[in-house]
Amino acid sequence: MRDLTNNFPLFFAKLIPGGTPLILSPFICLIEIVSILIRPLSLTIRLVANVIAGHVVLRLVSALLLYFPTSFIIYLVYYTVEVTVACIQTYIFCLLLLMYEQI
Repeated sequence: MRDLTNNFPLFFAKLIPGGTPLILSPFICLIEIVSILIRPLSLTIRLVANVIAGHVVLRLVSALLLYFPTSFIIYLVYYTVEVTVACIQTYIFCLLLLMYEQI
């Protein structure tokens, strides 16, 4: 984003792929700007959906404990999987933040 403050035309030139017809350049530039602005929103929706889904399944599995006391092993296994997924989500979130920052 340093290009935006130092050299305004160069920033927009980086948004347009080489070989783009001149008449399409403003439209392509606008589409790229919208896609850059929407990325954090899509990342947030993706992470929230994954966290909520994990919590819902954990709640359902824990409800089984009332009816089947032996399902505690299933709960522990799923809880371990959920913690692993949370670690992977954190890793992906950090990678995407780094990738988006370089644009």
